[in-house]
Amino acid sequence: MLPLVTLLGLALTALSAEAHDLSTQATVYSADHALIRHLRRMELPQGESTVTFPGVAATLDLSSVTVRSSTDPSTLTATDTRFHPGITTPANLLNALKGHTLRVLLPDPTTPERTVSREAVLLADTTPPIFQMEDGIYIGEHRGIHIPQANSLVLTPTLTWQAKNLGSSHHDMEVLYLASGMRWSMDYSLYLHRDDTSGELTGQATITNNAGLDLTGAQLRLVAGDVDFDEGASHNYLAAPMMAREDAPRIQREEISSGHMYTLPQPVDIAANETVQVPLIATRTIHVEPYLAAANDAMPQRWSGATTTFHPRTMIRLHNRAANGLGIPLPQGTVRVYGETESGPVLLGENTIGHTPVDAEARLRLGESFDVVIERRMLDYQELGRNAARCTWELRIHNAKSTPQRLELSERFRGDWSIQAPSHPFAQQDSRTALLDLTLAPTPTDAPVVVRYTVEARW
Repeated sequence: MLPLVTLLGLALTALSAEAHDLSTQATVYSADHALIRHLRRMELPQGESTVTFPGVAATLDLSSVTVRSSTDPSTLTATDTRFHPGITTPANLLNALKGHTLRVLLPDPTTPERTVSREAVLLADTTPPIFQMEDGIYIGEHRGIHIPQANSLVLTPTLTWQAKNLGSSHHDMEVLYLASGMRWSMDYSLYLHRDDTSGELTGQATITNNAGLDLTGAQLRLVAGDVDFDEGASHNYLAAPMMAREDAPRIQREEISSGHMYTLPQPVDIAANETVQVPLIATRTIHVEPYLAAANDAMPQRWSGATTTFHPRTMIRLHNRAANGLGIPLPQGTVRVYGETESGPVLLGENTIGHTPVDAEARLRLGESFDVVIERRMLDYQELGRNAARCTWELRIHNAKSTPQRLELSERFRGDWSIQAPSHPFAQQDSRTALLDLTLAPTPTDAPVVVRYTVEARW
């Protein structure tokens, strides 16, 4: 373990004098990336100079950096842009100080509980470090390292570039870059009413900042959609949209090529390594469709009289239409569904929905039905050839709940198939699925709903 590094009398590298961001904008994607835009007023001398720009993200991708003057881009050029990640740990600091003269605190040979200070040159930042002292090389116990001066060190993530200024010394500099470690996700809460056919839906955005940058008073934009990031490519984002109006009264949604972008109406503070949650979709009353679903592989198979018992899945279908209280793009996210009880809400289940555009459908699986049971068995099996067979299925469905339940029963086949003599009307859903839509009244144990059909298949 490295001893504590004490920084006494430390002096930082001189950086851009009294320069502050006029604005900071973070466009956050769900894929652990963010597009950061700083707009900073700076005093730049005419002619050529080296510009330092501290306060950037520690996870900055140098290949994505663009620098320009938004005041007069025609009079200022920036070249030779470099990224200095800064000093974040004692190990990083020692690595940066190799070859420097330091003072090492060593145990006093005469009084071990005391220390003596010796001047030394740091040769290697190994564990323990290797020091060149006046009387030879020292490797061993030390109780601290005193750094009296560190003018050449850049302690925070910083960009530098060579500027050629042919115009005024006053410039509002725009710096744009990609950073990793920042992401957002969508979380929905759906509180069902007692009838289970309507409820209150809200949407919250959860933003995680592991980019190594404190965002203070930043404008936040969230992109919903799948955006490709080529980690090996160079980036240029000067064409990115400019900041939205600061007086926007509410969350602004804008269509972009890859999906939708949400601009939050108020500046947001997110410290490094912090996670915050902000409202994105205001509470609205929506209509939902509860139902049960069961899917089975119903291909004819060698006869067996065994009965299998299973429970259908408990489902909710959301039709994203204005008539149902929605009609807005729903970003991919986790939906937590709650039900009402006399003593308060109870979690019924949670599920993830994909990006759901207007007029599309989302289905939520909450679990398995406790009170609805399906018994399935084969009544008959007959081979019709090498790759052909016929069988008869029987399903006995029990609804022990006190209310009617709607069941969507999907029977799946392969090859060329047909259903014969069904007890209930099936509809062909696709080339492999026959769908039966049933409304199950409450039934006693000895009076189940019986579904029977014969299927003939060739494959």
